[in-house]
Amino acid sequence: MYASPAGAMVAKAWDELPGNYAGVGIDSFVLMPNHIHSVIVLNPISVGAAPCGRPSCLTATNQGQPRGVAPTNEKRLTLCEIMS
Repeated sequence: MYASPAGAMVAKAWDELPGNYAGVGIDSFVLMPNHIHSVIVLNPISVGAAPCGRPSCLTATNQGQPRGVAPTNEKRLTLCEIMS
């Protein structure tokens, strides 16, 4: 069975999802005559500095306590936003 031109366009867009959206992975994909079945993986976006809990980070004020990742204004996309 061969995909129609519209089906080929959908398959191409599916393959390009990870390159277009940070934190998006793709898995299984089946193109049906009038719809698709697919598995999309939404991974957390890892942005910012690593927590400082290592002995090399000890200072008088820090005491080596983890501080979390640096704040970021990057918006995390929802599945609805990705698929529209």
